[in-house]
Amino acid sequence: MLKHYIEQRQYCDPTGISEAAVIGGLALSAASAGVSAYSSMQAAKKQNDAANYNASVQEQLANQARKQGDIDAAAHTQQVNQLRGRQVAAYAGSGVVVNQDSSLITDTQTAGYGELDALTIKNNALNKAYGYQVSANIDRAGTTSSTNALGTSLLSSAPSVFGSALKAIA
Repeated sequence: MLKHYIEQRQYCDPTGISEAAVIGGLALSAASAGVSAYSSMQAAKKQNDAANYNASVQEQLANQARKQGDIDAAAHTQQVNQLRGRQVAAYAGSGVVVNQDSSLITDTQTAGYGELDALTIKNNALNKAYGYQVSANIDRAGTTSSTNALGTSLLSSAPSVFGSALKAIA
């Protein structure tokens, strides 16, 4: 039917534009849209690769921060235990009865504050790891949005090609 329509238009085309020029223009528009889509796909792929790499690095940093927090807390606990040992030795060397009265209070407080410090060290490391994990999640979410943008760009170029075809026929 389109061929019959084009044949009729051939004899009464007031603008003098041949069908070959119209078809060539449409082909050029379609090719241009294809090249643009390919370029967009390549750019989106590179952007996704970079975002995935960045997310992977952020996740590694989060794991490292958690592990370092455990190591630092354990080291602090060891230092506190050494301090408690020195305190007990000092009390015993001074003739004070160990594990009674003020020596017991001092030892209990040292242990309690030492544990509180160790928990603070671990909590700070977990907060740092959480920040890295949030960054990784944001990077991964960016890969989804760039892929969606590519689909939108491909869908938006199709109507312009078909719109050109309809204008040329009309």
